[in-house]
Amino acid sequence: QYVRTQDRAVSGDDYKILTDQFATEFNGQIGKSNAILRNHGCAANIIDLYILARNDSDGLQEANDQLKSALRESLNDKKMLTDFICIKDGVIIEVDVSIDVIVDKFYKKFKEELEEKILRRVNSFFSLNNWEYGEDLRDIDLITEWGNIKELNSVEINYETNNEENSGTTVSAKFYEIIRPSTININFVFE
Repeated sequence: QYVRTQDRAVSGDDYKILTDQFATEFNGQIGKSNAILRNHGCAANIIDLYILARNDSDGLQEANDQLKSALRESLNDKKMLTDFICIKDGVIIEVDVSIDVIVDKFYKKFKEELEEKILRRVNSFFSLNNWEYGEDLRDIDLITEWGNIKELNSVEINYETNNEENSGTTVSAKFYEIIRPSTININFVFE
């Protein structure tokens, strides 16, 4: 706590906190960051800082050179003298979400309301505030979001990415990758 009150970056968390709060007047702001400290040999004082810029309210994109330069200047004023910062682009894993919902045919007339309720919870689940680099996406995590919607009999979810091996019911992310939804399709089956 004392170190943080001195407006200095000492730990990886300090670099992450300072970077996540960074914004410029004309060049945008940081949307998400991840500070990785190298733990070996003469590279122990190098901090790999993976960043993505905010795009609209809940989106991410690669940061432009001006934003990276401004961030580097800001962190140079706050870093420890012996630290060296490498600013790198984070990677966005875009996921197409396909949701098959099985519902009793009685609720067919309430399809629009159910779809809106499900979509609201999906958007909340994928809110940028709920995601960090390296977090995996599992179908069960999204299904639990709908646990109290009694109208649903069952739900099946399939995720599709550009990598077939990283698709299906689970999508894995590495420490420099963050998962973001691309398209969300909800299909109703009334029985």
